[in-house]
Amino acid sequence: MKPAANPQLPGVCTVRLDVPVRDARLAFERAYFSFHLAREGFSMARVVRKSGMDRTNVYRKLRQLGFEPDAGQWRLVPEMLQAGQCSLDAD
Repeated sequence: MKPAANPQLPGVCTVRLDVPVRDARLAFERAYFSFHLAREGFSMARVVRKSGMDRTNVYRKLRQLGFEPDAGQWRLVPEMLQAGQCSLDAD
């Protein structure tokens, strides 16, 4: 069963709990960084500040999550989500 998103609560992330913890963590991390990238206008300096992580670790984490910040691929995340080309849910 897929949880419904609540459009009135844009900062709320729904993560499936009926999956292994690794999959749930990855879904949360994808949602977390997608949210902050979009919210901060894709400014890595602001995302680093918001996350409380070191800049190098933020870039490393984005690559682990399948984003390639150097290629600007992460800028496409909101459009890809809206078009249904990617999902934040672990399948």
